[in-house]
Amino acid sequence: MRLDFNVLWVDDQPDRIDAQIKAIKLSMFDEGFEFCAAKCRSVDEVKAKLADNVFCDEIDLVLVDWDLGGGVQGQDAIREIRDRVPYKD
Repeated sequence: MRLDFNVLWVDDQPDRIDAQIKAIKLSMFDEGFEFCAAKCRSVDEVKAKLADNVFCDEIDLVLVDWDLGGGVQGQDAIREIRDRVPYKD
């Protein structure tokens, strides 16, 4: 049984999600799980991260910021993720 929980978190300001990641890690640790968040700032970083097939198999959840800056919307990142990993929440 896997006790880790892997999240792909896409946000153009990753330093702003660090407190949330820390709180989730602590809460899940108390329940016996290890929370692992892989952060990406852009659609290009998402593509690079998803190029690793092993990582794709380990993703449990994908969180995407709605406004990724520079006119890029979260739905653009979601489209890229769905093309590569179609059956993730």
